[in-house]
Order: sequence, then structure tokens, then C-alpha cells
Amino acid sequence: MKKRLEMTTNIRVMRLCTIVIALTATVWVHPLYAQEEEEEEGIIWGEEEEGFDEDFFGEDDEFFDEGEESFDDEFGLEDEFGDEMDEFLEEDELLEEEFEEEEFDEEPVDFGYNVRLSAASPSFVNNTLMTWNSFLDVRLGADLPFTFSLGPIRMRLGAEVVTYKFENYLPEGGTFNGVGIYGMVTFPAGPSDMHVGVGVLGSSPAVVLGQSFGIPYTDNIILKLGTRVTMAANPPEQIKEIGPAAAWLEGFFTVVYSLE
Repeated sequence: MKKRLEMTTNIRVMRLCTIVIALTATVWVHPLYAQEEEEEEGIIWGEEEEGFDEDFFGEDDEFFDEGEESFDDEFGLEDEFGDEMDEFLEEDELLEEEFEEEEFDEEPVDFGYNVRLSAASPSFVNNTLMTWNSFLDVRLGADLPFTFSLGPIRMRLGAEVVTYKFENYLPEGGTFNGVGIYGMVTFPAGPSDMHVGVGVLGSSPAVVLGQSFGIPYTDNIILKLGTRVTMAANPPEQIKEIGPAAAWLEGFFTVVYSLE
């Protein structure tokens, strides 16, 4: 029993000594490590930095300056490329001025007189003309040579004479035909265009809206294919029994001849 107590006591004493030694080492080692780290930081950011900057970069500034001067003297960049660069900049400014003048030129352009001959045939009709057969119509028009600008949009004025013909087959016969005339406003886009017209078909006020796609054939001739909507506000009484207005969509082929 005594031996066991002695052994237990010795073990406890040894453990206590080990803990005391470990704590003592920890307390003394940590401040020493921190002091060394501070000294190293003071060395890095202190005197060595100033000496490094003064000794190294002070001489290199003169070296780079001398190198640039010797490079310019040897190759003569200013003498060879100075005049060419000035000429290039002057040409660039001239091109910009010409481009701005062309882009913002809003003066009217003289296109010459245009004479149009068209053949058209209604393809779709509204309910009031469902029982009416359509035929081939002819149009003859002309555009004035002058253009008018509304911002970036150019317009031409003209006039057009048209024929139209519809025949009723149910429940009884009848015709809706005659000659009409329109005042036209055309919005040209190269050989193509959009157009709007207001006029009369017989005794009925009418409005037209269309567009065409042109293909130049010769210098003075353009071939066009397009579509147009026509609405007559006061058709004959026989048509009014079904609806208040007559309207139809037609496809057309046009030959345009320019008188320059």
C-alpha cells in the first residue's frame, strides 16, 4: 500500500512539474518571438527602404532620360513623321467636314418629273363588297420634281387618275365603276416608296395608302411591285345596304419613267 501511495504521489508530482515547465516556456518564448518580429519589420520598412530608393532609382532616372534622347536622335522620329502626321490630321478634318455637310444638307433635291403607269387588281374586299366581282384597273400618275423635308423625311407631291369597276352578282345585278382622281404624297426611299392619297371615286370621297418596291431597269425606267388599300366613304346605295363604306386591297405593277 505504501509503495502504491508513493508511486501515485511521484506521478502527480511529475505531472505538476511538467505543467509548470510548459507554462514557463510559453510565457518566456512568446515575448521573445514578438520582439524579433518587430525588429524585422523595422528593418524592412526603415532605413533599408530609403537606401534602396536613393541608390537604385536616383541613377536610373538619368539613364532613362539619356536613353530617350539618344533614341530620338538616332532615328529622327520627329523629323520623319512630324510632317506626315500633320498632313494626315488635316485630311481627316476635311473628310469630317464633308461628311457633316452631306449628312445635314436639308436643301430640296430635284429628282425630275416622274410619270407612272400602273395595272392593278383587287384581291381582298370588305364585307360590303363580298358579292361584287372585281376587274383589272388602270392608273396614270405623275410626281413633281421637287421634294419637301419634314426632319429626316422627304416628300414629293403628285396626282393620279384611276379607273375602278365592281359588278354585283347576288342577289341582283348592279355596278360600282367609274373614274377617280387623287392628290398624292410620296415618300421616296431609293427606287422604292410609300404613298398616301386623298381624292374622289366618282362622287365618293376616298383615301388610299400603299407601298412599292422598285427595281431599276435603265437610268430612266424603274419597275415596281406593290400593294395598296383603298376606302370609299360614300359608295352607291346598293352597297350601303350591306355596309357604310367600301374598301379593298389590291396588288399592282407599275412602270415609272423619269423625265430629267
